[in-house]
Amino acid sequence: MASAVGCLRRWWQFLLFFSPDRLDLVTSDRKAPDRSSRTQDHLGQLCVRASPASASSEMQSLLTITIRPTTLDSTEMLSSFVLFSLTIFGHGQLQARPDSSCGATTSMYYFGPSHDSNIRTEFGAHLGNVYAYPSLGGIIFGRFSAVEIAYLGLARFQPSNRSSNADEEDDLALRMLHLGAHWWPSMDIYHYHSGQVEYGTPYDFHFPPNIQVAYPSSGEGVWVSKFTADRRNWDEREWRKPYLPRKPDDWDEKIGMVLTMDERCDVLKSFGATFYGTAEACDDIPKTLEEGIERDKPYKDLLKKMEDPIYFDRWLGPTR
Repeated sequence: MASAVGCLRRWWQFLLFFSPDRLDLVTSDRKAPDRSSRTQDHLGQLCVRASPASASSEMQSLLTITIRPTTLDSTEMLSSFVLFSLTIFGHGQLQARPDSSCGATTSMYYFGPSHDSNIRTEFGAHLGNVYAYPSLGGIIFGRFSAVEIAYLGLARFQPSNRSSNADEEDDLALRMLHLGAHWWPSMDIYHYHSGQVEYGTPYDFHFPPNIQVAYPSSGEGVWVSKFTADRRNWDEREWRKPYLPRKPDDWDEKIGMVLTMDERCDVLKSFGATFYGTAEACDDIPKTLEEGIERDKPYKDLLKKMEDPIYFDRWLGPTR
């Protein structure tokens, strides 16, 4: 069923690119009626819902569309072409973007299982997901190598669960921030927007930067690298450049081979990382948990802007 839905979504995106009218797929958190319904919103968009009650929830989401009766100008054509190319030629399937005028909500756009708030660590092929749950709310989340997980004092071979002690959670949260982790309001928001970044959508300053940190065993100073989260795309040289450099192409291969924190320092140094005499001298390493959370809170509003289809179209255009 999932593969069928994916094929239909790609077919719709193909039609969107070549259609003279502007169509945007949206989903709604309202139950679909038995018959098609049409509503006109204040922007002149015609919301059409052709979702039979007998259809599955995935199909009901798929069959809800918004029609904007506007002709694509050159900027919008470029935006559509970029999305079309990224989708069809190897960057994966772009998910639909929320449209508040039709009652859509961000939480509807992540179809995976909800995050288990008891989990501390999850292990992948190269990196592990680490979660801390600060007493101030939200989640501190980082993707760390085996060296970093060991530096945090966490088990590397067996997944672990969160602590029942709030002070222990706050302590781990701060130590994770010192390794480049970020605060998130919820994992649903992270999954939705990181998925868009993974598919090739340029977020630039809207998404938290990729901060890489290494501490020498001597205890003297810290090495810090800072990259944009955006993926490298075919249009980088001609169209837009991020406000931060992209992660080097051979970064993962080299950083994946380090066995100690000192070796990690050497790799960061070889990639041009900045050395600070103390962690306090680096603005990207928060001194307190409160400071780290306040640093990341503005991204909540920036990411919300990327859910607005009008703002998104302007942002994706060649000029802003």
